[in-house]
Amino acid sequence: MEAVCSIQTVTSDFLMITGMRKYFGQQVEIIILPLEQPEKKLEKPKESIDVTRVRGYLHQYANPALIEQEKDAWKLAMKEKHAIR
Repeated sequence: MEAVCSIQTVTSDFLMITGMRKYFGQQVEIIILPLEQPEKKLEKPKESIDVTRVRGYLHQYANPALIEQEKDAWKLAMKEKHAIR
């Protein structure tokens, strides 16, 4: 037995189910069940993160060769983006 599942939002008294050509001439059972709405869970407020601790974690990924270039990176990026050509 093959089952067809279709989840739709009911906006009128009419539902269209496509792909029924192979069932022409056969009796089929159509069952309509409302989906259960998930309960909204209360989220715990996020703890504030100490920025100095995060810097320590990210330090391992720092590239000393690029640190000097970071000072002018924004200025150079804007010049390249908005340069008149």
